[in-house]
This record gives sequence, structure tokens and C-alpha cells, in this order.
Amino acid sequence: MPETAKPELEQQKVDLSRWFNEDTLVNQRLTWLLVSQALLFAAYGTVATKAMDACKEKAAYLFSVLSVISVAGPILAAVVLVGIAAATTAQFILYKSGVPPTQRMGVSTPTTLVGWSTALLIPLIFIVAWLYVPEPRLADVLPSCSACLLPRLQQACASPEAHDA
Repeated sequence: MPETAKPELEQQKVDLSRWFNEDTLVNQRLTWLLVSQALLFAAYGTVATKAMDACKEKAAYLFSVLSVISVAGPILAAVVLVGIAAATTAQFILYKSGVPPTQRMGVSTPTTLVGWSTALLIPLIFIVAWLYVPEPRLADVLPSCSACLLPRLQQACASPEAHDA
């Protein structure tokens, strides 16, 4: 093998390694997103259920927790979206510079573009989903609960167990 080809071959290996590293980063970021969003939605549902059954004092605290969760969810999804966009942009820059050393991206340009689109759409879907989660407001909930929950709330708040918990 001629000496001039060795540095070029080494550079190709480095560039391909960078390409695969960006793929790995996208995978890790999507995994973090899916795990964190599942936990946040589960926490939101659990806390919302507890808040509906709580005394006024506890309900106020639980509704503040709901507010934090409902703000953290879309922010986290947006941060992951930025990270995934950075990785796909890095791959595109590598492609434009001749990595991989063919005329197509990945296995094929269309499949790579579909993969990038999917990776970018998943965080966007979570952001939109969080927009449909109602803003938790205690003042709106308590009056609407008066017919069915208020007697139960008053009884629970008057019981000794409600003050011990």
C-alpha cells in the first residue's frame, strides 16, 4: 500500500468513528428522553390523583409539585431535541465532507433521512403532549369538587390521621 494512502485511510477511519459516535449519542439521548418522560408522566398522574384526594393544605403543595412536573417535562424534551439536532447536524457535516466515502448517507440516504426525522420528531411529540396536559390550578379544582369531594375532604381533614400524615 502506498505511503500516501495510509494517512487518508486513517482519516476515513476517524471520520467513520465520528459518524458512529453521533449515532450512539442520538440513541442515548432518545433513551434518556423515553425513560424520563415515562417517569414524569407517571409522577404527574400519581400526584394528580393524590392531590384530588388531599386536604386543602396538602393539595396546595401537591398542585405546586404538579406545576413543576408539567414545566420540567417539555423543557427536558426540548433539551434532548437540541442534543439530537446537534448530532444529526454533525452527521450531515461529516456527510458533506465525504464521510462515509460514498455518495449516500448511511445504508441509503432515504433511510438515514427517515431515521433522523424520527429521532427529531419523538421529542417534538412529547413537547406537544405536555402542551395538552392541563395546567394544575387548585383554585379551579376545589369549587368543581364541592359537590362530590368536599364532604369527603372535610371529613378527611377533620380526622386525626389527616393531621399525622
